[in-house]
Amino acid sequence: MPAETVQRLSSWAALHEASGQDPFVRYDVGAAFAGGWAVEGAVAVLRRTPSGRTVLALLGSPAGVEALVASAAADPSLVADHGVRAISLPQPLEPLLEKHFRVGPGARWEWLWTQAAPEPHPGETTLVGLDNTADAGELLAFLADASPTASARPGDDGNEWWVGARDATGALVACGAMQRTGGGSPHLASIAVRPDRRGQGLGAAVTAALTRRAVALDGVSTLGMYSDNAVARSLYLRLGYRIGHAWATRVIQPLR
Repeated sequence: MPAETVQRLSSWAALHEASGQDPFVRYDVGAAFAGGWAVEGAVAVLRRTPSGRTVLALLGSPAGVEALVASAAADPSLVADHGVRAISLPQPLEPLLEKHFRVGPGARWEWLWTQAAPEPHPGETTLVGLDNTADAGELLAFLADASPTASARPGDDGNEWWVGARDATGALVACGAMQRTGGGSPHLASIAVRPDRRGQGLGAAVTAALTRRAVALDGVSTLGMYSDNAVARSLYLRLGYRIGHAWATRVIQPLR
């Protein structure tokens, strides 16, 4: 980033300080820090996603984020040298990308976090532990129907704990996983309920159990959700989660 006002950050601690000790920087980035920049009121960080992509995440004031977007566009080496294929920034500022890049597909999503363990949910008594390897085939088939966009894939090394619920025939009706962010914090993913069993508290039971385990282990639990899922958002807020950031992530290419 060539602008004279942009400061290169050489450590996660410097990024954390420049971000105002933002919880996303603390829990999602953490030890996975791969590079960052700051201007007055905003920061940019290279973020490794669960799928292995490198995304440039920008957060802070509108003026600061705009300055960082413009600086990134003026320095093509940033994208080329670090393998950046997409940018995440606050949803209201998404139009800034089209001023400086050729913009491709993407998504709007929200990052949530909590440091409070929810009360046990009555439905938790029916939950069972699932094995990341032995149950991988069954989980993959279930998620293909119940949640095709689920981010945690059974069998991946990063999954620490799967939990699920079965019906009277033994078939899966709900599942969820706890994995780790690049920063090492617990992150819930692939929380899914079979379509014909939704609205019966299974999603709340799975989320409550996973959250309580995460908070007991590390004092925090994080998760991400697509912004068009109002039902999930309502559930997570009831369980004590807070929306840390509402992101727009879009694939980008240089204008020239």
